[in-house]
Amino acid sequence: MATGQRLSEQLSDTECLDLLSSVNVGRVVFTMGALPAIAPVSFAVEDGDIVFATTSGSPVAKATDEAVVAFEAGVFGDETAPGWSVSLTGLATSMPYIGRKGLEHLVTWTPAQSLQLVRIHPAGISGFRLLPATNSSGSSAAGTTMGASG
Repeated sequence: MATGQRLSEQLSDTECLDLLSSVNVGRVVFTMGALPAIAPVSFAVEDGDIVFATTSGSPVAKATDEAVVAFEAGVFGDETAPGWSVSLTGLATSMPYIGRKGLEHLVTWTPAQSLQLVRIHPAGISGFRLLPATNSSGSSAAGTTMGASG
C-alpha cells in the first residue's frame, strides 16, 4: 500500500554511466521485421559504450548490427528504497568475441565459441533516480533516509 509521494531526480551522463557499471543485465530495444523488439542482455560498460554478448548469427545479433538501437537498465525496489533507470540510444556495431581482452568481467549466457559482441556508442543518454517515498510531513515513509542502511 502506498504511504506517500515518490519523487525522482534527473541524473548526469556521468552518473548514468556509473549506475550502468553497477549492474550486468539490461534490455536492448531493436527493430525486427519492421516491429519493435526487446531482449534482455548481459552487458558491460567499456569506455562509455555499452558492450553486450549475444549468440553469433542469432536474431538479436543480426537485428542489431549497424542499427540504431535503444538500451535500458535499472534497479527498482519497494517504495522505501531508492531506485534508478538509465536509457540511451545509439548505433550498434558487431565485433567478434574470440581474443577480446578487457571484458573478462562480462557475464555470458552462451559458450564462448558461439559469442558475438555488440557495442552501442551512445548518441543520447538520460536517467533518473527514484527517491524513497515520503509521507505528508516530508519524512521518509519508512522512517529512514537515503543514506541509512536497512
